[in-house]
Amino acid sequence: MVEEGRLKCAFGIRLSDQEQMEWDLLCNELGPYHGFEDREDNVSFDGDFSVHKCYNLQSTEAVEVNFNKFLWKNSVPFKVSFMLWVIFHDSLPTKDMLQHRGIEVQDGLCVLCKQYEETADHIFLHCAYSHHIWSYFLKAFNISWVGARDMLSFFESWKFNALSGRNKKIWWKIIYVVPWHIWLERNSRTFAGRPKEEEELLMLIKQSIVLWFCDTNVFHGISISQILFQWDSIVHT
Repeated sequence: MVEEGRLKCAFGIRLSDQEQMEWDLLCNELGPYHGFEDREDNVSFDGDFSVHKCYNLQSTEAVEVNFNKFLWKNSVPFKVSFMLWVIFHDSLPTKDMLQHRGIEVQDGLCVLCKQYEETADHIFLHCAYSHHIWSYFLKAFNISWVGARDMLSFFESWKFNALSGRNKKIWWKIIYVVPWHIWLERNSRTFAGRPKEEEELLMLIKQSIVLWFCDTNVFHGISISQILFQWDSIVHT
């Protein structure tokens, strides 16, 4: 049902925090519902309209932005792909997006660094906290950090390396696991959770990488202790 312009659903079970977040993301993506008004529609044209211009606009080949190639992979949890899908559609409910939609927020600063405006690209790429996380993994692969404009550009640039075998598989897990944990940390701090230091988040990220590979032999013969505390040696063997 729709109440006060927002989609509302009475679930038969209690949603977990993660499920509630995904439901809120979907509602934010759908936006406000304005309903129908019992009156005739009016047609108006802005600017210098002509049928010829309209035809040319519709017949022009659209520029394809192919981000689907990064989503909906069997080796990546659906919830992570859904988060990235929302990011690529510029609909992640960050503070700047909430303000853009007319929702009042206490302040617009990033909760991770408390220095700059909270946007999706800032949270995942430009924030000092996130930069430390990315740098840790890039340094282990002896790859230099190159700042990207946005998340889609970042994913596009991720393929430019000479890695192979196990390192390549780990490399392509990192780009999914890191944003997911950064977003969870952002939400935890936003809703009064205990902030995690960078080192603690790195541990959680490495644990997730292990779990995502649990059905493979990527870490065959390597102990959990090595992965958590001797990461550099793992990617150099």
